[in-house]
Amino acid sequence: MKWFRRALRWCAVIHDLGKATDAFQKRLRKGNREPPHYVRHEVVSYWMACKHAGLARAIEESFANLGDWAVAQIPYLHAAVLGHHLKFPRDDSPVGYDESLVNILWPRLLSDGVWNLLCEVAGRDIPVSPNDVPPVIGDAEWLIDEVVSPYQRSLKDVPASPARKLASMLRGALIAVDILGSVLAQTQEQWEGWLRRIRRAFSQEALQTALEKAISAKLGESADPELDAFQARAASVAADVMMVKAGCGSGKTVLAFRRAQHSSVRGLVMTAPTTAVATQTYFDYGLYMGDSALLIHSRSAVDVELLQSPSEERAAGAADQQGVMEGYEALERLLSPVVFCTVDTVVGVLTNRRQSLALLPRLAVSQIVFDEAHLYDPVLFSHLLSFLRAFHIPALLMTASLPPSMQEAMVEAARGRRVEVMQGPHIREQLPRYNLMYLKREEEDTLVSTVKSAVLAGQKVLVVVNRVAWAVEWYERLAVVLPAAQISLLHSHFKYEDRVRIQEHIVRAFRTPGTGFCAVTTQICEVSFDVSADMLVSHIAPFPAIVQRLGRLNRRAKAGDPCGNALFLAPPDASPYTAQELEEGMRLFGWLMEHKGRGVSQQDLADVLMQSASSTTIPDVADGLTWLDLRTARFGDPVRRAGYTVTVITRSDWRQASTPTARLRKTLTLPMPRHRRLPRSIWRYCYIVEDDEVVYSPVLGGRWKDEPEPLGLCSQRAGNDPAAPRRTDWAGRELPYG
Repeated sequence: MKWFRRALRWCAVIHDLGKATDAFQKRLRKGNREPPHYVRHEVVSYWMACKHAGLARAIEESFANLGDWAVAQIPYLHAAVLGHHLKFPRDDSPVGYDESLVNILWPRLLSDGVWNLLCEVAGRDIPVSPNDVPPVIGDAEWLIDEVVSPYQRSLKDVPASPARKLASMLRGALIAVDILGSVLAQTQEQWEGWLRRIRRAFSQEALQTALEKAISAKLGESADPELDAFQARAASVAADVMMVKAGCGSGKTVLAFRRAQHSSVRGLVMTAPTTAVATQTYFDYGLYMGDSALLIHSRSAVDVELLQSPSEERAAGAADQQGVMEGYEALERLLSPVVFCTVDTVVGVLTNRRQSLALLPRLAVSQIVFDEAHLYDPVLFSHLLSFLRAFHIPALLMTASLPPSMQEAMVEAARGRRVEVMQGPHIREQLPRYNLMYLKREEEDTLVSTVKSAVLAGQKVLVVVNRVAWAVEWYERLAVVLPAAQISLLHSHFKYEDRVRIQEHIVRAFRTPGTGFCAVTTQICEVSFDVSADMLVSHIAPFPAIVQRLGRLNRRAKAGDPCGNALFLAPPDASPYTAQELEEGMRLFGWLMEHKGRGVSQQDLADVLMQSASSTTIPDVADGLTWLDLRTARFGDPVRRAGYTVTVITRSDWRQASTPTARLRKTLTLPMPRHRRLPRSIWRYCYIVEDDEVVYSPVLGGRWKDEPEPLGLCSQRAGNDPAAPRRTDWAGRELPYG
């Protein structure tokens, strides 16, 4: 640790020395009017650290008292300096770049106090001696012959582990430092204030206070002696890596908080498989923590703002991020002892994702919670295993159900550490919760009246189908017979702003006692809803998906409560699953119906899941884990496999969002199924589509114009409230509903 701290201090003052050159300063003054130089500033920084005899000697002397091994690892500093922008070596042509001689501005280093800072880190004076440093020729040939090749040769003897891991961690830490270095204090008082806040945020006291607020609030909502005992037992288990297998509604999130309370960690990072789950978990728990909790993902600023009512004060992270520098965002993240994010943010460290590396200081002192791990796709799951192998950080894996092969892989990845696997609370796991029914084709026509009767009787009904088009059709069939205020549709093809608001409306409606409500959804409800339905209507799906859907039914059940009814029907076809996946789901569901049917428990579901004949093939992602590659510094492969949707923005929305805040851009983006003819125009991460190519309704969502229109017609709400939007068809014609 002494070596690492010393190395990071040196890297922090060396990595930007190369900005004191005529080439960089000219570009800084003239901006895009001046072509960039082919030799980047981090290369010049490395050149100065290696070639300036006095500086190189000072660096070596500073490690000498730690031993020869410490001096031998100085090349790791060079790896960090060259790689802190993840653009080394260059892979582009020098055409269009300036390849002229680069002159180091030595007087600038002195006048700005940079050289004095080097002397301070060295603990002695370092003669300037400009003539010590050979000229930076600046062309592509010089870059290869004098920098890239010698540097890469110097690393040929670096062992694979643990030295390579140490060097990679140093580079990652420098990237975090560099990002934070963008924060400029206007006064000494402001600087000292930030230091006090950082020290406070990294204290156990700050974490304990934040967790206590959330735990007290959630336990106050519903006390359950069995859950309390289960959580207390799990919190006290001595393990470095712990896996908790417990059904829905067993209090796993509070368990994670209590486990962090009982440990010596100084932070808690709660990861979720999707942005929707991360947002909902933050809304359910993080808001109790005030500015001690932060939501992080690509649309988090949008979510936090949308989840607040106009009268509420914005929580940490909700501020408008227009023009906010990356450094200020990174500082804000470090100032929050509890972080809610997607799993990509954590395992992204392995692929040199800058957002992930900026969070390294927080990750290093935290307990990392991986929730719903069974929902990871094979590529993401493989990255999780790689993270467990690489980082010996306290980890808690939480899942409602997990195939044996995945559990064995997790235990193997944590080999050499204390690993514990814990089952959920016995009584709750054995509690009868569900009555299963299978509807034949000729019985499906009765579903509309069944759902109507349940909703009008005050029940909460969740309808889950396998495709967006089918969800729209079911919504329109039910919307004809239900009051507008008691039904909503949610799927993935909504503009982000609409999706967040609809989801929050559904969650609030399900938590409002005494009033019936129906939510028609797709697979997105399987993990993003903390709701408890009285009735479930669902398509047959792969059995893990069936388990997740049942987890939304009778979620708060206690001993003696009646079971919730779950009505299943066959989908029109297998999509979006394979025929084999659907056949296996039907086989396992049929076995469960035959052997149980009524009074099904979470344990019954887990037992059936173990019978699954399918096995998950976990791919090898080693080639994409670029954080261990010291010869080059680059981004790695995506941590998820490609999906079936693309993100688009209509031309009119693009014109509206091309200049305002990033928040506005993110509210207007629309996930859509991959089209056979994607447009060539791309803006940021979105395809720009013409307005007439997409048909969009804030109630039904979006579809491509040349797709078949769903069977139903209504696209907007109506009700007795004259201010409420009226129901209309896709073209906006008013319909006599409601």
